[in-house]
Amino acid sequence: MIIFSAPGSTMLLGEHAVLAGYPAVVAAVNRRVTVSITKRDDKLITIDSPLGKFSGDLASLTETSISKPFEFILAAILFYQDKLTNGIDINITAEFSSTIGLGSSAAVTAAFVAALQKLVGVWQSDLASLHKIGLQIIHKVQGEASGADLAASIYAGTLLYQINKASQKIKHNPAITLVYCGYKTPTAEVIKKVQAQAKLAPQLYENIFAAVGNCAMQGAAAIANSDWPRLATLFMQQYKLQQKMQLSDEILDNLINTAEILPNILAAKISGSGLGDCIVTLGKLPCNYFPRNEKEKEQSVRQIDVVITDKGIKDESP
Repeated sequence: MIIFSAPGSTMLLGEHAVLAGYPAVVAAVNRRVTVSITKRDDKLITIDSPLGKFSGDLASLTETSISKPFEFILAAILFYQDKLTNGIDINITAEFSSTIGLGSSAAVTAAFVAALQKLVGVWQSDLASLHKIGLQIIHKVQGEASGADLAASIYAGTLLYQINKASQKIKHNPAITLVYCGYKTPTAEVIKKVQAQAKLAPQLYENIFAAVGNCAMQGAAAIANSDWPRLATLFMQQYKLQQKMQLSDEILDNLINTAEILPNILAAKISGSGLGDCIVTLGKLPCNYFPRNEKEKEQSVRQIDVVITDKGIKDESP
């Protein structure tokens, strides 16, 4: 049995602008996805995960086989199909639900690709190569993707990330809390929406992306210097830019405004693509602060107490 695990992640700064080539700040969190694979004597591929089960013949897998909810796993198998001589049993467990974001697709892709590489004899702990191949697979499935969450799952810690550049680990990790707003719009859908808006107002969005990228660069410096008041200012600046991109709504605004008045919270913003998913606070929320009332419970608002972790992709094989 081959076992790899990888952490989930959250974006701190740079959302959407990172796809336009600007820098972003992303962090790995202490909620992990674990993938185990066992070689079979036949050609069968089986998957057992919280999302359900799958069974199919290795030789009959084609690009048309890539379908939800196992699209990233199946795309990775197709990538290495010519190197697989036998079928495999795949088991996936996670310390968080895929419905709340946290880069679950990137984490499972990182862990599974590393496990496959070890199975076919090409695993050399080359993290840059793992990121490159993992991103190819994500692009195959999702289309547009920056690879920032994948980098966090592989390298861990807090990273300054930019497409086609080496990830830079930032010296310190800020204290954060996440709050899931109760729903999530698929990242690919939000990206398409923002890109459509950018086509209608190219100069406006170029200015927004540049400002968001500047927040990320300055934010990385603030984190490196443990300058949390400066980081708070940058969080607030980017949140206003997210609102300009129409990525917020009444529920997200309410969660952010509620969190920001608490004494231990320096700032809050949307984390990720927006139109749902999580907000991230700079500072620790009181335990079980959210949901605050029956309405938030009905909306499935949930507080996610996380710590940024320096434990990235890991071979857990016995």
